[in-house]
Amino acid sequence: MNSNEFVTRKDLLRFKDWLEYRLKDLEKGYSYNKKWVKSKEARQILNCSKGTLQNLLINGKLTASKVGGTLYFSIEDIEKMMDRNKVFS
Repeated sequence: MNSNEFVTRKDLLRFKDWLEYRLKDLEKGYSYNKKWVKSKEARQILNCSKGTLQNLLINGKLTASKVGGTLYFSIEDIEKMMDRNKVFS
């Protein structure tokens, strides 16, 4: 960790939500190796609302694939977006 990097309360809460989500997956027998998730799962991973997820799509910060009427988000793309949007206070 760089000496100018700080872990904020928001960072810890986001990590807690992500960890809880992954633990629930483990309890349900889901694989950590999922490549694609539906909108609901993407919102849970990002801990965001439907509107925020839509704004991420509209603003080009996140992409999705549409099959029929269902949007699928790449876990890899979600992780890349999170890396691109790191904030250093």
